[in-house]
Amino acid sequence: MKLVFLDKENMFLFLNQVKSSPLNFEEKETLEQQVKQIFLKLKEIYHISFCGYYTIYAYQDPLYGSVLKIHHEDIDEFELCDEIEICFHVEKNFKMLYQVEDPMLLRKFRSDIRLYYYQKTFYLELIKEMTQSQLGELLEYVVPHFQNTKEILKYGKRINW
Repeated sequence: MKLVFLDKENMFLFLNQVKSSPLNFEEKETLEQQVKQIFLKLKEIYHISFCGYYTIYAYQDPLYGSVLKIHHEDIDEFELCDEIEICFHVEKNFKMLYQVEDPMLLRKFRSDIRLYYYQKTFYLELIKEMTQSQLGELLEYVVPHFQNTKEILKYGKRINW
């Protein structure tokens, strides 16, 4: 689990399959309870409080896990309470890519990935399921990338190596 703060109202939460159980996107009530449990865990780790109204864009990739784009709505009536209200938007047809500086560091994964070059940046696409240890090792060298992935896959130059 990795939390990236964009500003005071927006953050990304990366939930890879290495250390987290998958979220249940089929039942809204279950998903909401799972996210509230994650908020409690984040409160312990980062000492931040979650209260109010949140819009969460959830991206689900079967090989990586999930990415949550969390936006805290600035609504005055929720600010003084201890309740959390969540509005979900779930993207199921989603493909996680991985940004990498030097693809040569990942030569041993060649049979498990596709390499793309787009706007002066290298991106990897997983094409096979990896073990937890392999995915953990891969994540040491890459940065998960989930925005504009369809564009990268469509217009990026695929590199055969």
